[in-house]
Amino acid sequence: MSVYRVFRRRCLTEPIFKWALTSLPTMSSTEGEAIEAGDTWWDAALFSGNPEWPELLSMPSATLTPEEQAFLDGPVEEVCHAIDDWRVRFVDFDLSAETWPS
Repeated sequence: MSVYRVFRRRCLTEPIFKWALTSLPTMSSTEGEAIEAGDTWWDAALFSGNPEWPELLSMPSATLTPEEQAFLDGPVEEVCHAIDDWRVRFVDFDLSAETWPS
């Protein structure tokens, strides 16, 4: 290893790296999960400005699991029938006390 590389590593790279570790904010658990997911799917191509439309059209439609569908058909449907949407959105700005679970 050349003298220049040793000097650069010891006098520049290591101190800058140590400084960066202490000055950068820590990663939240949500950020960590997003990074671990790792897949940008088709949206990366979309935002690049050159999407592959046939690739999108060839993807299968998203489907719900039986548990997710049962949740929508049961509790969600009950709450939707029990509330006055206009009152929630423009008067109270919240669901009624009866709607919230105890």
